Amino acid sequence: MNIVILDDEFHDAHLLEKICNNYFSSKNISYKCTVLTEAKKLLDFELEKIDLILLDIDIQDYSGIELAERIKEVNKKCFICFVTKYPDFIFEAHHIHAFDYIVKPIQQNQIIKVLEDYVDLLNNKSNLLNKMVQFDTVEGIAFIECTDII
Repeated sequence: MNIVILDDEFHDAHLLEKICNNYFSSKNISYKCTVLTEAKKLLDFELEKIDLILLDIDIQDYSGIELAERIKEVNKKCFICFVTKYPDFIFEAHHIHAFDYIVKPIQQNQIIKVLEDYVDLLNNKSNLLNKMVQFDTVEGIAFIECTDII
């Protein structure tokens, strides 16, 4: 699991990192967490490898909304959670299909809820992929694994 935190406020970025580290370590979940404090470093990052990004909206010289749009162009599977002090952008974040939107100040329980929801979603998706689907055919009943459906 590849997590990226992008926030130009150093304290907030590292608080998010600490919460992520504590959560994933306590759950014995393998992950990599990258903290960025400059938007241009995100643009040099391999966007297709990001699974979850905790993204500020107001970043020096960039809009988090525009960065999220750029990420989604390259990686539609990336989950984006905005963490910002600006509640007014929630409707702009809607068209990006943001996973969540948290208004600062950062509260640990809110971030943990996002991480739990994300992990639960991954577990449910994984469970779905291991299931069989039953189809009635002219030759009888056919069972197909969900992973074989294109």
